[in-house]
Amino acid sequence: MSLPEDDNLTPDGTGYFDVGRGIPIVCLHGLGLDRAMWGPLVARLECRYRLIGVDLLGHGQSATPPANATLDHYVSQLSAVLDHLNIQSAALLGFDFGAQVAMAAAAADPVRHPGLVLVSAAYRRLKPQRDMLLRRVEQARRHGPSANADSAIQRWFSAKFQAEHQDLVQQIHDRVASNEPVGYVIASELYALADTFTDSLLKDIQCPALIISGALDMGTTPEMARRLAKAIADSTLLIVPRQKHMLPLEAPDKVAQAVTAFL
Repeated sequence: MSLPEDDNLTPDGTGYFDVGRGIPIVCLHGLGLDRAMWGPLVARLECRYRLIGVDLLGHGQSATPPANATLDHYVSQLSAVLDHLNIQSAALLGFDFGAQVAMAAAAADPVRHPGLVLVSAAYRRLKPQRDMLLRRVEQARRHGPSANADSAIQRWFSAKFQAEHQDLVQQIHDRVASNEPVGYVIASELYALADTFTDSLLKDIQCPALIISGALDMGTTPEMARRLAKAIADSTLLIVPRQKHMLPLEAPDKVAQAVTAFL
């Protein structure tokens, strides 16, 4: 999960990387992770595209979000990074929580974002699914992010991948466990409710969208992906067989091929 060594920070304190050349793609990571999760995809795409990875508020090097944070705070953060880099137009690649931010950003500024890739994206969660997320928020509030790390690994990765890539899986576990507690809880609570906000925004997404889901993902399910594809006017759906949640790390070749074909 290696990226070029850097300490890039925008003036307002957002951590980011900026590698490659070509069409700009902004990469938005999942809950509890940071921009380093994009290492395998960067290795496969930087020869074709300019890749900008952003540490979302409350993650990595970026600042803690305000207690009343909404998706608008994260969209503003993304816009500030693009302004800092003088990028007028960029496709968005969002995973998990990052997919919710990407949808909100594409709806808010259709001209700036001509393409949208959503990986493992939640859509219209059922009440039991949302209640489970809120229980995890409360668990993290009481015991810290590490309380959620073990179960996250089991949900995200197949047993085979865990056995064959123990170092990488341990890095992800440690990343989740070591999050700054306040920012993690704020982001976790927002993520648990985010799909209720983005649902009303989908009609404003004017760009083509690629939606990718793992066939065995029990959190952001293939059925969610199918419904999301129907809700976004110009969308393409890819269900990856035998995969769970963490597609950018467990199936980077398939994700890279799909992104390249889409763009």
